[in-house]
Amino acid sequence: MKFIYLVKKLNEKLLSFICKLYAETTFSRKNVQLIIDDVKELLTKPLNIFREYILKTINSDHEIKEKDINHFFFEFENIFSSLDTEYLRFKYLEKSNYFVKPIEYIVGQKPDKISNNKTLPKNYTSQFIHIRDSSDLKEFGEDVIFSNAIDECNYLETIGIKVNQNGKEITI
Repeated sequence: MKFIYLVKKLNEKLLSFICKLYAETTFSRKNVQLIIDDVKELLTKPLNIFREYILKTINSDHEIKEKDINHFFFEFENIFSSLDTEYLRFKYLEKSNYFVKPIEYIVGQKPDKISNNKTLPKNYTSQFIHIRDSSDLKEFGEDVIFSNAIDECNYLETIGIKVNQNGKEITI
């Protein structure tokens, strides 16, 4: 009876999760599929480890320890507890070398009127990400990291881009 209740609750939560993904208008169907695949992998790997522990322990002379089971469930229930805010998530990624903090540069200024007829300069900025420090480059290689940029450069080289200069549309 408890197993049927578990399956029912899992299906309810799964349905709610999928509905929320499809309700998010900024997600494409491809994004939804990627999220579902990643969540499936996130849940499957730890559960397989736990299953192996349980089966190995049952088939041996060892006792299953309640504290081990409680510890597993505690870790599983709190998997996101250290990632509750965007700040904590970026700190986690930075610590793991999967996030390289961008360096912001001021590329220009323009006067910007504010209240009381005061004018202050408004900065226009650009960001630079030093990918040589990124673990992505080491893990996936240059071909994967730069493939989109190379494809875009090839496209621009063969097709060009239309710009408007002095009222005339030209292709460069």
